[in-house]
Amino acid sequence: MKILIMKIAWLCQIIGLFCLLGALPCFAKTLILATSDAPPYMIKATDSGLDIEIPRTALKRVGYDLIVQYMPLARALIQVQTKEANLTAPMFQGNIQGLYLSEPHVMYRPAAFSLRKNKLKINSIKDIGNYEIITFQGATSYFGPIFLEASEMSPSYNEHFDMTTLIKLLYAGRTDLVVLDYNIFYYFRNQTHREPPSIRMNSEIDAFQPITFHDVFLPVPAVVAFHDKTLRDLFNKGLKAIRADGTHAKIIEKYIKYNRNDQSPLLLK
Repeated sequence: MKILIMKIAWLCQIIGLFCLLGALPCFAKTLILATSDAPPYMIKATDSGLDIEIPRTALKRVGYDLIVQYMPLARALIQVQTKEANLTAPMFQGNIQGLYLSEPHVMYRPAAFSLRKNKLKINSIKDIGNYEIITFQGATSYFGPIFLEASEMSPSYNEHFDMTTLIKLLYAGRTDLVVLDYNIFYYFRNQTHREPPSIRMNSEIDAFQPITFHDVFLPVPAVVAFHDKTLRDLFNKGLKAIRADGTHAKIIEKYIKYNRNDQSPLLLK
């Protein structure tokens, strides 16, 4: 019996070594990522997006598979704090009780958008407060105290959960500004362009009006939050690996299409 146990232990060590060397397939542990639906960062329809594929790929490098559960981000945070999920992304705030935050995995790009024909004069975040604003729910928590002050000065400030509606309200002249991430704005703008005119908010609205991009916000680093420090450290290790071999850059390029002269800060070095 003793010899048999020794042989089994030896065999397990050999299998483990082959797994590490990539010579044998190994069974990965499965983690739960709680997140929302905000293309191109999180795309529920295809179970993909930057905030899903980057964590999935990084964790795969250190032996973990990932399944995704979709919900509002506020609920996702609670799911991780109560250990009903292992991780959530994106996170933009630090020092949250019970959570361990990773190294930044992608940069968000908040911006303000207006119809070019209106010729709005915006040179700073404070200037936004001179105009009517519509943005996503919870925006004041993400854009910081200066934006909060501007929102309180605005003659009309509203938050809406539907990103497509934000774009349509701008085209319809129902607001002066939409404040949204650059890549999310253009994702949903392109979605609107693909809609038949008959199902737009108003078939007479010109959904191809030129847009002015007011680049007055600093890029915001997004991180992944874990309830377990060891998992966070392993994720950082996997993230470092996919940056080093170019995989991270390829994932960014897969989801983000840029204009020729548009220098995006999304790719972290």
